[in-house]
Amino acid sequence: MGNSSCVSIVERTVHIPSICARYPEVAGMEDETVQGRINELIQGKVYKLIKGQMFKTGQEKKVWSDFAVKTNGLDILSILFKV
Repeated sequence: MGNSSCVSIVERTVHIPSICARYPEVAGMEDETVQGRINELIQGKVYKLIKGQMFKTGQEKKVWSDFAVKTNGLDILSILFKV
């Protein structure tokens, strides 16, 4: 990602009954196709984590999530989800 100085992280939130989930979205990449795919992967992971937590005990329950974003010198994006 040679253009990493132009890339930013935007916070998104999902609010539906019993769920409040915050997750990151990548913005400002030169390659919008790659940016769209990254955001699809992030959103898919968030929904998978939420679904897994909601039905983990066999009963529907309230779910909250948060995230932390880390980068390193190699322009690798790491996301820690807390559910």
